[in-house]
Amino acid sequence: MNSDDKRPEEELFDKAVEARNVNDYETAKELCGRSLEVHDGTDWKFVAIAHRELGYIHAKLGDRAAAEDYYRYAISVAPRYELASLGLFQSLAEQGRLKEAFEEAIRLVSLRDSPEYRDILAKAYTDVEILDPRLRRLANRAREILRQRSADKDG
Repeated sequence: MNSDDKRPEEELFDKAVEARNVNDYETAKELCGRSLEVHDGTDWKFVAIAHRELGYIHAKLGDRAAAEDYYRYAISVAPRYELASLGLFQSLAEQGRLKEAFEEAIRLVSLRDSPEYRDILAKAYTDVEILDPRLRRLANRAREILRQRSADKDG
């Protein structure tokens, strides 16, 4: 698709991603926000992706509350959107809200397989001294769902 075929919101979004890629987060935030303003609201995938991108940008700017809001909105539009879920998980974990983070992981892996969560949960959150037993149970529940998904896929 050449630039003549792109909708105005796609042009703005592409420029936002370019700005984000060079760590110009303020410009990226402005352009991504403008892309949503000019969007007609009919492309739910675009809405979810743009909100996830704004979540990422706000996280980079240190605004965890705004990042969380954007990730949650992206998930409300596209509940199976892995990147938005992972962004929310990370945002919640960074705020020390591990119970909510694991609940989000469980929510997503209950809907679909997630290689990213599989990787995260295989490498982290396994040390019994670090996690409160309730949190360890949540992490183990997410792992169990992922194991079952693998068994179902293989069998």
